[in-house]
Amino acid sequence: MFGPDGKPVTKMTWQEFTAWQSWDEFPERATDPPLTQDCVFWLRGRQYIITGVGGGKAILTYPEWETVAASKNLLQLLTEPVWQGKSFKDLLTEILFT
Repeated sequence: MFGPDGKPVTKMTWQEFTAWQSWDEFPERATDPPLTQDCVFWLRGRQYIITGVGGGKAILTYPEWETVAASKNLLQLLTEPVWQGKSFKDLLTEILFT
């Protein structure tokens, strides 16, 4: 599968995403798991990145680096409504990871 930029992309379930981020290795951080890998993704024709910013985590437009949402807690960031009342987790079926 290819994204809007013609590069290969993949889809993930929430379980696959948490496994990719190795959250099972940090059971003591279940309420605020670490961001073990920055991730770039496409949603509705727009590219974003989840990365560490200023002691917290943020979803930014990519490559413009404009903040869409930010939080010190990664789980909150991924589950809070960001796009028309929907969260990253809610929209995983639409998200394409690069």
